[in-house]
Amino acid sequence: MLLATNDGELANALLHPKKDVPKTYVVKVRGLMSDEDLDRWRRGVDLEDGRTLPAKAKMLRHEDDKTWFEITIREGRNQQIRRMGEATGFFVMRLARTSFAGIDHEGLRPGQLRRMTAQELKALQETYGVPRRIPKGAPRQAPLPEAGAPPRVRSAKSARSETTPRAAERPAPRARERGGRAAKRGRS
Repeated sequence: MLLATNDGELANALLHPKKDVPKTYVVKVRGLMSDEDLDRWRRGVDLEDGRTLPAKAKMLRHEDDKTWFEITIREGRNQQIRRMGEATGFFVMRLARTSFAGIDHEGLRPGQLRRMTAQELKALQETYGVPRRIPKGAPRQAPLPEAGAPPRVRSAKSARSETTPRAAERPAPRARERGGRAAKRGRS
């Protein structure tokens, strides 16, 4: 699950640690976790940079000597879940984000994209303190093209006039003489 935006204020609000944005993951660890082990993740785990905030965690299943569970954290520390696994003795084998700030991947195949609805965008802006007006006529649900489909908008490179030489085709600038203009005028 990846959320992409060109709105710097919204990106900052969603990524700032003070905003407590929920991120949900499905985690596969080596070893059989008990409810007590999972409670340790729920209460917070001591890491080298401090104790993690309490998390929501739900056991999904055991598979041979592996455990699958879902966890929702509200911090954004580097490699947080993997480090929590190391600190508790459960090596993280697989990790997939399923939700970010309440936006989930429900109904999407791996690699598939979709645009956020105007309602989702407005809810994010209101929840995380970005008071920006949504433009009139914003799509309610505009699907993105499938992966590999040609883009609808021409790039600046392809939109250039064929009469304008590209940088590689332009003549090189003349080298300046040592000393520049002052040397030519006889000044130092």
